[in-house]
Amino acid sequence: SKLSGTVDDKLKWTLSKSGSDYTFYPNGTNKTWLYCTATNNGVRVGTNDNKVFTVSSEGYLVNSGTSRYVGVYNNQDWRCYTTINNNIKDQTFTYYKYVSE
Repeated sequence: SKLSGTVDDKLKWTLSKSGSDYTFYPNGTNKTWLYCTATNNGVRVGTNDNKVFTVSSEGYLVNSGTSRYVGVYNNQDWRCYTTINNNIKDQTFTYYKYVSE
């Protein structure tokens, strides 16, 4: 329900929501954002048009432009897959609101 301690700035994101659409901006900027590539299962930060995400009926984060599901592969690499495959199956995303005390 609550994280405590110092959160490194590189782990913070600004989340913009419009209806059911989400855009993720690195902490402190709106000049770049999280996006998915249409090939190579890529998840990147930059200025690509594929920056809008929704939450699927199964609870997965999905890129609206590429229809790819976001997940963490091999416990370290973020990837975008065309299906919910064994690499990302049963993963859960949790968002916390940062509140400085």
